[in-house]
Amino acid sequence: MFRLLISQKLYLNDNPLQNIPIALSECNKLTVLDLSNTYVRRLPREMYYVKGFYELNLDGCPLDDDLAQVYSKGIVATMSYFKDLMFKAIYRVIEAIFELIL
Repeated sequence: MFRLLISQKLYLNDNPLQNIPIALSECNKLTVLDLSNTYVRRLPREMYYVKGFYELNLDGCPLDDDLAQVYSKGIVATMSYFKDLMFKAIYRVIEAIFELIL
């Protein structure tokens, strides 16, 4: 994983890959991720933490409807989607903590 942490471009296209590990979001130098023509349906919401991301290729992937819709609008919309997912998850955790306290 060390080598991947310093990599800027990752091409995993045209293979039977189905899942992307959350650890990929720790690759903060990543600018290009090509997953085209794989079997990826969704990406982890933690992809929001990858700053400087400017190219994401999911062409030919059987994406879940929500991700497919935002992906068609471009990288900014896609990263905003991951941001929204992260904030919703954080809100649910905070809400659960308050329920335990009260």
